[in-house]
Amino acid sequence: TSRVNIAGSVLNTLDGLVQDYSSRVKTIRVDSVAREIIEDFYSPHKDKDFYGRMIDYFENQSVVLAIYEVEKEVIKKFRDVIGNTNPAKAVVGTIRYIFSRDSLDKAISENRPVENVIHCSDSVEEARREINVWKEYLDDITKII
Repeated sequence: TSRVNIAGSVLNTLDGLVQDYSSRVKTIRVDSVAREIIEDFYSPHKDKDFYGRMIDYFENQSVVLAIYEVEKEVIKKFRDVIGNTNPAKAVVGTIRYIFSRDSLDKAISENRPVENVIHCSDSVEEARREINVWKEYLDDITKII
């Protein structure tokens, strides 16, 4: 199964779980992500040990960007639906529980980032910063899912 097919399944499932308080505004596929974009996107984690592995992992990979409209007070609820960043600790029924079979321990032992399937901003301000990082791709839609 391709990464894009999995992304479509993840987003369709997420849409169903959050339909009462959120809606997807835009979804695009980026076929090859430039290193500079990934470095900028993950810049808040620059001092963490996984930063370099994360950059190497995503460079030149295809990704699916999905922007959801949520109210500030809903961000925590949205993140709860997505689940723990360590999929091995994700609660049953969350996106990461359903779609990832990875664990932080396994990723560390294999010297790679954890494959936790999805990213979610932790604040409105961070969402704005992250959306701005991807601005060059937002105007060049290659495929709407």
